[in-house]
Amino acid sequence: MKLQTEIMALCDYALIDQSGKLSIIGVFDFINVNSFPGGLPKAYFVTTIKGEPFTGYSFTIKVENQNRKEKPVQEFSIKTNPSGKFGKSNLVLEIVNLAFKEPGDYEFVLYLKENNKEEKIDSIELQILDAKANDKQRFVRPN
Repeated sequence: MKLQTEIMALCDYALIDQSGKLSIIGVFDFINVNSFPGGLPKAYFVTTIKGEPFTGYSFTIKVENQNRKEKPVQEFSIKTNPSGKFGKSNLVLEIVNLAFKEPGDYEFVLYLKENNKEEKIDSIELQILDAKANDKQRFVRPN
């Protein structure tokens, strides 16, 4: 069975409770950055993977500029415990102090690591905006 993602998100906080339930709080797909380099003091990358039952996997998560001319902004390695009888595993990765050099479109790309090779499974986009340039366009809560 080919691996697939059922959920993939960037959020403010996530956890897996003792019974295995996944909780995701504050999902986002863009952030406003006041000065560059700058970005995320703390965030979570979350995904639910469906694969073979009772199987563990190794992954690399790369934060890439969408023009792919640069090396990844950041790279993380993570392993899943063997999945249950339905072949699902929840992955929660805490990300701290992730800085971006400039505004633009970035991707968090999930790669399966097997036999010293990487296979792209899925990705999620994150738009990095210059808060100063976008000041007039930002949402302002009415009084």
